[in-house]
Amino acid sequence: MFKKQNQTQTIPDVITKALQKIKEAQGILFTGSRATGIFSLNSDWDFIILLSDGQKEYRKTWEINGELVEIFCHPKQELDEFLRTDPLVRIGATTNMLASGIILKDNPKQDLALIVKRAKNIWKKGPQPVGKIERQWIGYDISTYLEDVEDCVADNNPAYLLFSQAVSEMVRYFYALSRIWLPLPKKRLNDLKKRIPALYALVIKFHTSSEWKQKAEIITNLGVMLAKHFKLNIDGKLPAQKN
Repeated sequence: MFKKQNQTQTIPDVITKALQKIKEAQGILFTGSRATGIFSLNSDWDFIILLSDGQKEYRKTWEINGELVEIFCHPKQELDEFLRTDPLVRIGATTNMLASGIILKDNPKQDLALIVKRAKNIWKKGPQPVGKIERQWIGYDISTYLEDVEDCVADNNPAYLLFSQAVSEMVRYFYALSRIWLPLPKKRLNDLKKRIPALYALVIKFHTSSEWKQKAEIITNLGVMLAKHFKLNIDGKLPAQKN
C-alpha cells in the first residue's frame, strides 16, 4: 500500500508517481522538514529508500515541476550500521531522519517499520555518554587550544582558522559532554541559546567581534567556562595511558 499524505502536507502526485517507479524499493520513508511540518518554501522533499540486501547504496536528486526531490537509497544492513554508529559519533543525522519519518511503503517483513522503531528508541535514548578517558582527552584538547591561542597573542599572529576551529570544537564538546545529539549547523546556535545562554553569548560575541585579540580572549573564556561547567582538567597534562 502506498500512502500519499502525512499529517501536515500532501505529497504531490507527480512525486508519488516517480517514487512508485523505483522498482528496487522495498520500502519508502518520507522524511526531512517536509515530513515533520517544519519547512520553508524552498525546502526539498526527502525520501529514504529501503533496498534489498546486497544492492549498492546510492543517492539521487530529481527536479520535478520545480521541486527538488532527494532520495537516499540504502540496503537494510547499511541502515542498521548507521543506527549502530550514530550514537558513537553523536551526530545522529540519519537516526533522526529515520525516527521522524513517515512510512509510505514497506515489505511483507515490515523491515522499514522495525528500522524506524529502533531509530526512535535510539534517538530518545541519546548519544553514547562520554567516558572517563574521553573526558580527560577533551580537557587536554581544550588546554591545547588555549595554549595555541596564547602563543598567537604573544607572536601577534591572528590565526583566524585556528580560532574558528577552536570555537566549533568547544561547542561540539558541550553537546558531547551533555549527552545531547549535535544539532545541524543551521540549527545549532538557536539550540545553544536555549540550553546555555552564557555559552551562546560568548559564541555570538566571537563571531561578531572584529578584533582578533578579543576573539582570542573569548576562546579562553569559552574553554574556562566548559572546564568549570563539566569539571574538566585543563592543566595541559596528557591523560594517563594504560600499559
